[in-house]
Amino acid sequence: MRSLRSALIFIGAAGVAFGILMVIVIFSSDLEETAWIDSVLTLLPAWSFIGTGLFAWWRRPNNRTGSLMVLVGFGWLLVPLSLSDVPALFGISMFTTNIAWVLLALLLLSFPSGRLEARSHRLLVWLFVLDAVVLTSITGVVSGPDLETFNCDTCVTNPVELSDSPGLARALDTVATLGGVLLLLALIVVLVRRYRSLGPTNRSAVRPVLGAGAASVLAIGVLVTVAALEVGDTVQQAVFVIAVTLMAAVPFAFLIGLLRSKFTSAGAVSELIASLGDTSTQNLNIRDALAKALGDDSLEFAYWLPDRGVYVDSEGHTVALPEIGSGRRWSSVEHDGELIAAIAYDDTLQENQDLIKSTGTAAALALRNQRLDAELRAHVEELRASRARIVEASDAARRTLERNLHDGAQQHLVSTALTLRIATNKIDDDPDAAKQLLAEAAENLAEATTELRELARGIHPAILTDRGLGAALAALAARSPVIVHVGELPAERPPAAIESAAYFVAAESLTNMVRYSKASLATIELTQNDDAVVIEISDNGIGGADINSGSGLRGLQDRVAALDGKFFVVSEPGSGTTIRAEFPCAS
Repeated sequence: MRSLRSALIFIGAAGVAFGILMVIVIFSSDLEETAWIDSVLTLLPAWSFIGTGLFAWWRRPNNRTGSLMVLVGFGWLLVPLSLSDVPALFGISMFTTNIAWVLLALLLLSFPSGRLEARSHRLLVWLFVLDAVVLTSITGVVSGPDLETFNCDTCVTNPVELSDSPGLARALDTVATLGGVLLLLALIVVLVRRYRSLGPTNRSAVRPVLGAGAASVLAIGVLVTVAALEVGDTVQQAVFVIAVTLMAAVPFAFLIGLLRSKFTSAGAVSELIASLGDTSTQNLNIRDALAKALGDDSLEFAYWLPDRGVYVDSEGHTVALPEIGSGRRWSSVEHDGELIAAIAYDDTLQENQDLIKSTGTAAALALRNQRLDAELRAHVEELRASRARIVEASDAARRTLERNLHDGAQQHLVSTALTLRIATNKIDDDPDAAKQLLAEAAENLAEATTELRELARGIHPAILTDRGLGAALAALAARSPVIVHVGELPAERPPAAIESAAYFVAAESLTNMVRYSKASLATIELTQNDDAVVIEISDNGIGGADINSGSGLRGLQDRVAALDGKFFVVSEPGSGTTIRAEFPCAS
């Protein structure tokens, strides 16, 4: 900060010195009668822009507006070079006379961010450069100055004149004049549209700047027009004085806008704090209060739920934060270092970051309370969706079970019944055939028993009921085609419901691992304390598992949620997969 202050002091001193030098240039010219007026009309706008620009630069060093204002001031100090009797300085003026106007257009188009946000704005600036600098410079190169314009007979000869082509010079001057008028009108249209697109808070801050800027641009357009029409010198000088005066008002308008923005921010925060503390508005809508404070009716909140790692709206629905370029932006709200929410707002408020942060901080405690409501609604919404998925999954499981029984064990039992009936008919006439049929019936019964046992294991394995979760996990590991290490198990068995859910979390995780992960090794860790039972399954596969991409993991999440548990999936591509389920277990 100290280096910035030193640099700004140096720039300010350079501006003062350069201004004094230009006054010397003016008084040393042949225009002695108007030297004082020319000096005032040079220093007033230039030092106004430089001084106010340095103040804005110091207050907002990350914003380019202050530095642009300083450049406009120095650009205006170059204008008196056209009055110089020194050939070199007069030659330089052929290329620099209109730089201040171009920089002013750049300043107005880039206000308040200091950057040209739109491609059309950048194109407009380049057109100003082409018209006011390039064409004017070429005009000075192909023709010397009109001495009558300067009312003197001893003006210095143009040192950069390469050819005397009055016809070409007049044509270029006509093109530059018409182009300049059209560009100035386009600039006014852009400024009006910019103002109309802003919210009430921003309008209050930028109204002085855009108003003074548009007025000065309009005056410049009138000046160009009367000069092209060769109106009398008195009228031209009067219009020139008005244009310069309006231009000199622009930096002070910016200062007013800066201060107004500061006071508006303070007022908005004060009003918000007062409304939050008003006991008569216990049911205050915080969104409406903040929207009013910021002047943005489209403002919305997104509440952060750390357990789920998502943002939700006031109804508990998951929401995504706006991306840059979407016309919306967002700012986080924290309380005691804890992320509470995010404020999504219109792009036009991007320069009011301090105001947004201040209002967000003022409302942080109220937002924290509202987040609890949003979290409860999100939990209810998730339970509702989970219940619907559980019902759907149960119906699907029932249909699958029915199909498996019909196509498997039932067919074996029907076949066994027919075989026994035929054997009964043959037992007297053909005992050997009857024995063969009875053997086939016994084989069918064995196959039916095996299939029923497999079905029963899928519904609820007998080993889990008889010997507990440890033995059931060991059996899962033994049947897996991939090496599975089971860590040390707790001595006590968890409650039956948790035991069953943990088993199926492990079973489904291993099934997914075999099908999709291309893993060669997996581990199962089960821990239990007075508060929770935690099961974690990890593999060294390809990763990339997504809870939203299939019904398997979603079904596990629903099963865990039904017991008020938490379900996590960590599966970065190329880094394996870890599935973790935590079940509350009060002692």
